Amino acid sequence: AVVSTQSTGLALQAAWSTSTRSEDRFDHRLLNLRSNVAYLIDNLQYYLHVDVLETNFTELINKLNATQDFEQIRKAHRFFLGEILAWSFVSNELNSATRLIDTVISLGFQTARMFEEDPDEIQITKLESNYNFLVAHMLKMLESSASRQHNSFMNQLLLRIDYNGFFTQVRAQKLEKKR
Repeated sequence: AVVSTQSTGLALQAAWSTSTRSEDRFDHRLLNLRSNVAYLIDNLQYYLHVDVLETNFTELINKLNATQDFEQIRKAHRFFLGEILAWSFVSNELNSATRLIDTVISLGFQTARMFEEDPDEIQITKLESNYNFLVAHMLKMLESSASRQHNSFMNQLLLRIDYNGFFTQVRAQKLEKKR
């Protein structure tokens, strides 16, 4: 997931670069969508790098420095690998989260690809709808899992993705418009 989020982030940055250097005018909705998807991907990438890898690696190094016993080192390493798999949603227990994150990454690539094509209104609207659905579904899943299972990593990911309440506000505004 880490490499995929990095690749997606780079593709979205390249799309931005293309839009600023191009003489063609891109639809403002597509530019806004690219920005929103990049925001989500950047926060996901930050979570994976800082909250998952760096935090668990620091804990592993501290445990390794504190012991000379091979069994303790092996246990620390096994624990480290287990935490990395769980926190990055690779473990089998969290297949729905893994699929959802893979779908968000795929959406990022699709959005970046739109800058290479000449998308029509229907394509942009469909991509926007997919994005809105995925964000709403991801927030709902994270909120539900975090409260139900008290998973600290689900809470942490929710905090990273919606740290300033942006997605929560957008979701509330959309619900208000439907009324």
